[in-house]
Amino acid sequence: MFGQSFPGPRLLYPVTDHIDLTGQDYLEFKWERSDFVNTRSYDFRLYKGYNTVQSTLILKKNVSSTEYPVKIEASTFEINQVYTWVLIRVAFNGNKSDKSFSSFKIIKK
Repeated sequence: MFGQSFPGPRLLYPVTDHIDLTGQDYLEFKWERSDFVNTRSYDFRLYKGYNTVQSTLILKKNVSSTEYPVKIEASTFEINQVYTWVLIRVAFNGNKSDKSFSSFKIIKK
């Protein structure tokens, strides 16, 4: 049925409160890809803070189903700042999944 939503991807990392990027070149974003064969792409978005609105959007990327994991340069992130990432699965018929999202904070140990 056209327009019917379906569950978003299960996010695997980062989903914890505190991420330490000391000595890292990038942060990897990972999710469960159980329905890989029916997926055309993913809509990946990264926001500064908890609000997922246009004014806090840092990065918007259409990710192919084979591009995994998504790697974002560590220099993108600020220490003691909270970020929220959003992932939507796009099926071959164009239908989009529900939004999956998780927030995390960059720390320095």
